[in-house]
Amino acid sequence: MNNSSILLLSCIAIILPLILHDVFFLRGIKILKRHEIVRLNYQEELIPTGCGWFLFFYITSTYLLLLLLWIFQASVVIPWKFGVFFLCGSFAIAALGWQDDCAHDKHIKGFRGHVGTLLTERRMTSGFLKAWAGGNISLIICLALYDTVLEVLFHTILLALSINLINLFDLRPGRASKVFLSLFILVLASTPFFSVPVSWIMIYPIICATLLLFYHDAKRMVMLGDTGSNYLGFILGYTLVCTTPFNIKIVFFLLFLILHILAERYSFTTFISNRPLLNRLDLLGGKKAPPIHSEASYSSSSSGSRFMKRG
Repeated sequence: MNNSSILLLSCIAIILPLILHDVFFLRGIKILKRHEIVRLNYQEELIPTGCGWFLFFYITSTYLLLLLLWIFQASVVIPWKFGVFFLCGSFAIAALGWQDDCAHDKHIKGFRGHVGTLLTERRMTSGFLKAWAGGNISLIICLALYDTVLEVLFHTILLALSINLINLFDLRPGRASKVFLSLFILVLASTPFFSVPVSWIMIYPIICATLLLFYHDAKRMVMLGDTGSNYLGFILGYTLVCTTPFNIKIVFFLLFLILHILAERYSFTTFISNRPLLNRLDLLGGKKAPPIHSEASYSSSSSGSRFMKRG
């Protein structure tokens, strides 16, 4: 692929998410409000949730257009298997996050909480179902990508941990996007695959879409919800599984595992707020913005399971 083609596709990869955001974002927010897909945040403000679907829509639409344009490039070999698993897997994970966003039991948190509910009340929470299904999706993907039992097991756990990782931090406005972008940049810096200029065409839509939603999330206008945090976690994990050397995977595996263990015992929000530098980074970009206009209104009588507080 020549330089002019790379430049053209790079421009499309950056500009198309901007166009889609301008055309569909406000319309989508009004639909969420109309159907009361909302939740109380930590400041008791009623905010549309599940807005991670915008991330999926912007990124997937851009990828599909790029794919159509790539087909006409004779010199480009398209990795169909990796692309199909990414698109199907990311949709499945976003859908699992969405059902959790719309669930009635969002007050149950953590691995111990979900397992405890299963053992004491003999019922599966939406979070437990999401974890079980997410693990199975990770297993199916890794069975197709790797040959030996140990490789499949290791990469399945790594991908499953990554899917849930961003969700551990999604307790304050904009934090999930900051954590994702920080880890994503570390992953990109760790893999030789992205030293090839053409590969960055696939990165631009992810970064652009995340920054677009970060602005609204950080300003307390919307919530990514589990739809967004699990989707971003899948992108992070899939990139790790498919592109990085094994020694790098081990480092991230241990990091993700330790963070999950710590999340069961300690509050990341308390830890961050007690450290001035981390707290300043956490509050970066977080000044309150005017609410997004919508004809939908909410009375006190319409409170229900969706009106849950972000912890």
